[in-house]
Amino acid sequence: MQGKIKFYVFKKRGNIMFLYWLIILVMLAKVFTFFEKNKLKIVKRKKYTHR
Repeated sequence: MQGKIKFYVFKKRGNIMFLYWLIILVMLAKVFTFFEKNKLKIVKRKKYTHR
């Protein structure tokens, strides 16, 4: 019985860690896409100013 409880607690902790990683990955993806969009805008501006 004790082993089952320990396993359950471990599983719960694992889920929390998984959620943390998921949130971090989502945040990183958002930041990355945001920077990529800005980079494209800057590149486009530079192209227009060079004309």
